[in-house]
Amino acid sequence: MADFKKQIEEDIRSYQEKYENTIHDIKKNEWAFNFWILDKFFYEDEELIVDKITDYSDYGIDEYEWYEDTKELYLIQNKFYGEDTKLSLSYIKNTFLVMPLAVLGDGKYTKCKELQDIYQRYKDDEGFTIHLQIYITNNQRDPKA
Repeated sequence: MADFKKQIEEDIRSYQEKYENTIHDIKKNEWAFNFWILDKFFYEDEELIVDKITDYSDYGIDEYEWYEDTKELYLIQNKFYGEDTKLSLSYIKNTFLVMPLAVLGDGKYTKCKELQDIYQRYKDDEGFTIHLQIYITNNQRDPKA
């Protein structure tokens, strides 16, 4: 795990150097981790990534990826944590699994109009699929949760 996180940190530093004058939030490690996810796991064009990162205080959605041809929407939550930080099961159940779908379902997701529009346009389409994904940089879980 340590080697993998070290690689993530090296990649983040590389993004921060490459984009320090063109991407405002790239200096924030948590934001750069969002960039890393879309680049490394979803192979998103680096020029399009910024528009797919919604925020990181945002009803359980840090970023999204949309594949219109297959009608697949990925709602992605990321936690760039230190080794000792614990993520509670309650957080995963409520903030990660319930809140994003509830806010989109109510039509109240204001952080990204494009994401809300995608959901509204396809929510009743039987071929529409939503994937909820969470990426965490440690293996800790709160045992009390």
